[in-house]
Amino acid sequence: MVTLTDPAPITSGMAGIRLTGNGQLREISIVPPLNDTPPSKETDPISDASWTKIFKWAGLRFEDFQPTETRWSPPWDSDESHAWIFSDPQLDTPIEIRVEAATKAGRLRYFQVIFPWTSRQWTLPTKLPNQPSGGANKQATNYGEVAQDALFFLLGGPLLVISIVLAIRNLKIGTTDKDGALKFAGVMLLIDFNLGLFEAHHNSSVGLEMTTCLSCLTNALGRTVRFWIYYLALEPFVRRTWPKVLVSWNRLLQGKISDPFVSLEILYGCIFGVVGAAIVGFSVLLNDQPLQTMMGRKLCNPAILSGDLGVIAGFFNVLYSALPAVFTMLVIVVFRLITRIDLIAGVTFIGYMAYISSGPADGPLILLLIAFQQFLIVLIAFRFGLLALVVFNITKAFLTFFPLTLNVDAWFFSTGLIGIGIPVALAISSFFFSMGDKSPLRSSDDGV
Repeated sequence: MVTLTDPAPITSGMAGIRLTGNGQLREISIVPPLNDTPPSKETDPISDASWTKIFKWAGLRFEDFQPTETRWSPPWDSDESHAWIFSDPQLDTPIEIRVEAATKAGRLRYFQVIFPWTSRQWTLPTKLPNQPSGGANKQATNYGEVAQDALFFLLGGPLLVISIVLAIRNLKIGTTDKDGALKFAGVMLLIDFNLGLFEAHHNSSVGLEMTTCLSCLTNALGRTVRFWIYYLALEPFVRRTWPKVLVSWNRLLQGKISDPFVSLEILYGCIFGVVGAAIVGFSVLLNDQPLQTMMGRKLCNPAILSGDLGVIAGFFNVLYSALPAVFTMLVIVVFRLITRIDLIAGVTFIGYMAYISSGPADGPLILLLIAFQQFLIVLIAFRFGLLALVVFNITKAFLTFFPLTLNVDAWFFSTGLIGIGIPVALAISSFFFSMGDKSPLRSSDDGV
């Protein structure tokens, strides 16, 4: 997939451009040539008419802005740096808009619109403006991130080794569901491989296409084998500790899609998925720091807005995001085996996942939302089962990955309908199938 950083704009003549959803310019960074001629006295600066045109591309009026001192250094060597500022007095809370630009030899090299919430330059090189270079806050943040990473890999690393040993043991003594694990691995491989294909950049070169396909297959195969191992190691312990957790899941693997118990668990997963999506939405609205943590707090995957292939890739991305529920269940089982008490295992899981899912700037309310999200996961795992947890992830992903809007005139309105339509259709069909013989979707015995 072509992104702002892949390929990165680092070669002479390349340009990194960032636009809004309606095509307004937010940043442009043009890489200068290596043998750029030095400016001469005859070189004319960019005229006001040219600046007016550039500002128009950004949806701004050049005459509304006043010159000011620059604050952000341009990413490339330049002769002149420019900055303008504007604050709309008609707003109840005036928003200061800054525009910074740089030129070299009378040619534009850098232009960016900076709002109060703009925290970094999106094109290379990455910078954090107005941030102290040291101090206790920065050290505390670094220590916190290191502690989070250490705590995550302290469990994740040994867990894979332990899972391999347990998987081999379970296969030898025949206590694991080999057929179910193979079906799960096959579905995951298919989803992961298709996701890679739809996200990749394709061209007419047969050699490059073969390399792309092999790369997608190799990456998908590696991840699939890992989760196949998790499944083989997990299934016997879950079946022995919480037998009802895998009942609906195993029936689904047997092809009993319309089974009332399967449908009821899917319905519960849809309901809790809506609650989980609402928690993510609230965390985005309440968090004034644009930090990205493992919780993935963003209400839309921008790649979905790139067209038909982006929508298809987003669909497979949603399905793929649901499969790590097997790993989540495995972590819960590990805590259960260590503590031997369901309540203590659940509380330990909530504390562990809430810690590694939080950011250093998260306030008490955000931390509470993150902990409540993990509480929902534990509740679903203990009370309903693995299938409900998978559907919970799918529903939450559809409602947060796809752009949702009530404005029917928005150009992405139809794309958002996919994100809300699939979970609604899944919930409605599951509701009717959960009624059993009373369901209007089932035919009567006489075929009427």
